Amino acid sequence: MKEKKLMKLMIFDLDGTLLDKKTHTLSQEVVDAIASAQKKGIKVLLATGRHIETIDLFILNAIAFDGYVTVNGNILLDKNKNKIVDYPLSKEDFTQLTHLCNQHNLPFAFHTRQGIVSEKDNPITQALETIHHHKDGIIIDENMHDYADAVYNFMIYSEDKEALQVFNDHFKHLKMESFFPHCYDFYSKSINKAVGIELFLHKFKCTWNDVVAFGDSINDVSMLEKANIAYIIDNNKNTLDHLNIPMIKGGPLSSEFPQIIQKHSKVAINDLTSDEVLVRMNDNRLKMTLLIAASFFIFGIQSMFIAQNDRWILYFSLSAIMSVLAALIMRKKKQ
Repeated sequence: MKEKKLMKLMIFDLDGTLLDKKTHTLSQEVVDAIASAQKKGIKVLLATGRHIETIDLFILNAIAFDGYVTVNGNILLDKNKNKIVDYPLSKEDFTQLTHLCNQHNLPFAFHTRQGIVSEKDNPITQALETIHHHKDGIIIDENMHDYADAVYNFMIYSEDKEALQVFNDHFKHLKMESFFPHCYDFYSKSINKAVGIELFLHKFKCTWNDVVAFGDSINDVSMLEKANIAYIIDNNKNTLDHLNIPMIKGGPLSSEFPQIIQKHSKVAINDLTSDEVLVRMNDNRLKMTLLIAASFFIFGIQSMFIAQNDRWILYFSLSAIMSVLAALIMRKKKQ
């Protein structure tokens, strides 16, 4: 893993990475470090197994993510939470999964565009409530199939290993992952967090060499292995110990976590492309030009009303010229 001083994209898992599972809190130091990185032009993605409707508002308000990879890469959203692209299960898979669940009398639920849908409260919805610490985004409706126009992953509850083997044998093209004791996700093997992130790499004009990623569980492996720099957030479960990736001890609230974010937010001028150098130069020019324009304007006010001399004409003229220059710089920056 070859390190670069400048990373263009930071990717964070949510539960167990940004969000402490025990206290259900974010580290303010981590939030501040992310905000500082964004001010330096680094993009920040959230890559989570959750549906956007189940993510706490306090998280979305604390961090202004530049994009969202949700439901393990099955639904991609822009910074305004508008859908960019999605990868639903086939109608045939959904029908057969539902049939097998009914045949084996297994509780089930599924992700849709609206949220997580279940016919009734069951061990799956209870598990999700435990994980999320709330019921937001979980829809209980007897007419659950009315929501099945697009299903992104299918969840079942089973304590019967033989029944699980039936599902595995029948759906070899789907991936089965445990997310809670006896609770299992089924989704396409061709979709994962790394696949979803690829779209944002193109959007942000960068590659995996420009990425630093943070995660803590099995559904993060795809992005952790591809990122130029990766860190595992220690959750005391040892699920990712086999990976040759540095571990941040102490979990999401560790004092080391924000320090590492800050470390990879540092910009070395020799790591920048010529276009990136120009962007940063234009940012500095804009700030300086606006400051000079404001200064001349203040001098003009003082000359007109306090000193009461004719220099206010010169000061206001210079302020106007600098304002025009600032507008031109801003226009060029947007191009």
